[in-house]
Amino acid sequence: MLTKVYEQVKIYPATSIDNSRRVRELAHSLQYEFMKAARKRMERHVPKVVGPWLAGLYDRDRIVARVANDGLSSFLNSPEKTTLFWKKCQSQILQFATGAIRETKDTLSDERSTTPEDAESKYFRVLGAALSLVLALLQKLSGEDMSRAQESYDEFLNEDIVWKCINVGDSSVRKSACELLEISLDKRKTVLEEKMSRLKKALISEGLKANHTGSAAQFVKALSAFTSVFPGVWQSSPGDKKTPVSRLNHFLEKGSQGSDAAMFWDSLQALLKSLPKEELPLDVTTALAKSMRTGISNREEPRANALIAWRSYLQVTRSFMTLLPSGSDQVSFAGEALFPLVEHFLHPTGASSWSIVGPSAPTIVEACYAITTESAPEAVVSAANERWTQLTKDFCTRIANSLPEVSREFQKSQEAIAEEGNRWFSLIGQIQKTKSASATGVSGTALDSPASETISCCIDVLSRRNLKPFGAAKAIRRMGESTMYLGFNESITTALYDFLLQAGREQMDLVLKSHSRLDLIGCLQLYAGKPTLQQKYQVLWKTWASQLLQESTSPDVPHTLAALLSNTQASSLAQGNDAIQKYIVDNTLESLSTGTERWDLLESALTAGALTLASIKALASGILKHLQADNRSVMRALSGLTILSKKGASLLSQDEDLYLSLVTQLLSLAEAGDQNVSSKARELHQLLDLHADGKKPTTSIVRTNLDIASPQSLE
Repeated sequence: MLTKVYEQVKIYPATSIDNSRRVRELAHSLQYEFMKAARKRMERHVPKVVGPWLAGLYDRDRIVARVANDGLSSFLNSPEKTTLFWKKCQSQILQFATGAIRETKDTLSDERSTTPEDAESKYFRVLGAALSLVLALLQKLSGEDMSRAQESYDEFLNEDIVWKCINVGDSSVRKSACELLEISLDKRKTVLEEKMSRLKKALISEGLKANHTGSAAQFVKALSAFTSVFPGVWQSSPGDKKTPVSRLNHFLEKGSQGSDAAMFWDSLQALLKSLPKEELPLDVTTALAKSMRTGISNREEPRANALIAWRSYLQVTRSFMTLLPSGSDQVSFAGEALFPLVEHFLHPTGASSWSIVGPSAPTIVEACYAITTESAPEAVVSAANERWTQLTKDFCTRIANSLPEVSREFQKSQEAIAEEGNRWFSLIGQIQKTKSASATGVSGTALDSPASETISCCIDVLSRRNLKPFGAAKAIRRMGESTMYLGFNESITTALYDFLLQAGREQMDLVLKSHSRLDLIGCLQLYAGKPTLQQKYQVLWKTWASQLLQESTSPDVPHTLAALLSNTQASSLAQGNDAIQKYIVDNTLESLSTGTERWDLLESALTAGALTLASIKALASGILKHLQADNRSVMRALSGLTILSKKGASLLSQDEDLYLSLVTQLLSLAEAGDQNVSSKARELHQLLDLHADGKKPTTSIVRTNLDIASPQSLE
């Protein structure tokens, strides 16, 4: 047994780092079995195996790490015992780690029997284990606990290879090295001061140009912590080809490099905001902001990172802007690093580093707006207001110059205006929503005047061009849906009301021919949603409804009237208008005769509750005549009755005679030879029975036919 123990102790360090996962797993498993079987005899050998055994905890293969952990936890069954074990064995652990960090590919592997890939893999495995062991000691033990092995700690941290690991070709090793640096700043600062030259080279000269895929977050976090302790590291030396700060640009352009996005962008923000003020003149801050934007828009940067990345960008640029010494520098910086973010959002000119992907765009641009107009230096606020004035003029110019209906690009041109209007008023709505939740309230933003001017421009273009530019109409509608101006801003509310009233009174023929017809009705419906504007809504609705009926010969009237009725607020107005009731009934029955089958008007009227009981009865009676006809209108009549039954069956049941007549006819049609007709009739019969209010129409029909026999009773 002693021989076996001795052999295991001798071969364990080598087998625990073997390239074969299975060999490493069995090595730790065998170590555990020996410890369990020969505990007393194994204890004196623990100092010789503690290094590779604990190193197994950090094996990147989960199965191997679990086996090593199971062996240790079998006798270290509490946190206190575990900490005590690390404390007692720290000298042996440090000795193992120092020896391991000094290994090379050549000393670990024989090139005659090992491929370069396997040799490199083993080398990185050993480096990672050594770094992780010392990192664990620094995390677990207090300063007093470590005092007994102070020289051993210093010996390990003084090895150049430790800090070269920050930039090696393995992400796990790089992460461990960065975490070791960060904790060493707190617990072994004096050693790092002695290695300042080496660390500056590893972090800045080499680190900022190295590949940090998968470890960029840890690298930036460590660099940020190092900067807060040693800010002088960013000062230029006489022989430097590049200033340390300028080396950041290349690193920033690569983005988070597949690392933890939240950690990366938060740490990067902390790093850039902690750079020495004297190293940040206008040209340097502008270049850093540009590089950061490039990193954010890098195609390798996941879209899900956009919100946190742009928020970090805005906080950094805000800090840079306030650090600049003069108002002119601040305005120049804002003009280069902040204003274009808003401009590109409102009017994109193609893919660029200013593009914001995903639904978070309005939130990000809102934050940019707040930085430049609400919490910025006075010179920047003034410049921002001037930019908004120019942006408004440019948008109004595009609205006025949008292509006419005769152009082949009319649709595309108007859709572009509509999309830009959507962006404008989505942004304003977002700003108002944020302000309404604060003590500042809704009104008083820098965008009130631009919004009013934009709406006036849209109204003017629609008036001058016979209501055809639907892009302007969509922009107005979006203003009402997204912002709080309607009902709060008197000038906008009144201007839109006057425009809609005039269009309804004098231009209904143009409304019916216009692509903007439904959007104009949508604008009218906006007044229905505001309690303070109910009187205006009623005037607008009655005016439009009356003028629509005067154009009743137009084929677009039913669809337009359906849109006008698509609001529950319209129900009482429609029920009190006999002309509207007659038009709906006549239009529906006419569609049964002509075969047009346009049911949108009927469906809208029923959904909004706009039909009176008398109108519903008139419709049912008319449909009944078509059901009794032996012609092709039966299927159309069944379709119309289906719509009527889904929305108004409970009203139909109030007229017993009419209700029985409908059910009787449906029962008759259920026996028809046409399968489509019979199937549809049975479905309708069941639907009407659901709304019979306790009555049994089928029973009544049978009783009636038994009491009063007729030829039809025997069919």
